[in-house]
Amino acid sequence: MSKVIHKPIKIPQNVELIFESVENLSKSISTSHNIESDLKIKGPKGESLLKFHKISLFYDSNTRELHLNCDQASLQYKGLYRSIIQSQIHGITKGFIKKLNLVGIGMKVEQKKEVNQNILLFKLGKSHDIKYIIPKEVDIVVDSPTSLTISSYSKYLVGQIASDIRSFHRPDPYKGKGIRYADEEVYLKEKK
Repeated sequence: MSKVIHKPIKIPQNVELIFESVENLSKSISTSHNIESDLKIKGPKGESLLKFHKISLFYDSNTRELHLNCDQASLQYKGLYRSIIQSQIHGITKGFIKKLNLVGIGMKVEQKKEVNQNILLFKLGKSHDIKYIIPKEVDIVVDSPTSLTISSYSKYLVGQIASDIRSFHRPDPYKGKGIRYADEEVYLKEKK
């Protein structure tokens, strides 16, 4: 079994933990929370709400460490929740970024504002343009007409939006045209 799940999570100075719907609060410097609780994490890039079941959280405000405790039957959740909390703290302090490139003749992207919504307008060589409404939790910057950068505090949102945009025109296996991740290598097939 991994030893990482037994290590406490270090909480940076610019991150605040708020425990909601908690029944068991002790009055000492350290705070222990019941098996079913919600944890709100606030930081410079946003805030996130996490729900926990079958695990108890113990926060020591002197050392700024968060300990996760559980019984042997629910030990499988401890590693999962630890990685989710660690990922959310990383996203709220530093953020997550993905870059997409449009490869091919005539492929362009523009950013427009329509009726209190930011919209991406894709011209992908089809008979119509594709509009994509940008969610409020995500920042998308069009670096050039053929590249864009997606950033947010949520790793899930960044990955999901990048996947949605990439699905508009996946890379062609013969010529390599399409929308691809910046670090993606497209292996081209040989022509017959």
